[in-house]
Amino acid sequence: MTREKFAEKIGWATIAWIGGVINVGAMLPQFWSLVSTHETAGLAVEMLWIYLLTQTIFALQVFFRRDPMLMWCLGLSGGITTINIVLIYWYRSVSG
Repeated sequence: MTREKFAEKIGWATIAWIGGVINVGAMLPQFWSLVSTHETAGLAVEMLWIYLLTQTIFALQVFFRRDPMLMWCLGLSGGITTINIVLIYWYRSVSG
């Protein structure tokens, strides 16, 4: 059995979409916490920058390979990470 047939048999396209949605949602709890509490203590913004760089590289990789599902999921996830980074800097500048 080829890997393409195996992927079709197990419904890999659906599994990949579910994984993509989970990836997008992974940063949402951090976003909600930042918005509701404005608390940034204990958050390493450097880790988020590395995460964003990785998301951007993979989003471009799948863009060049023409995989719209992964491109959208990684792009949206990168967008949420960017918002989290901006909020951290904003809240830290306001609180002194």
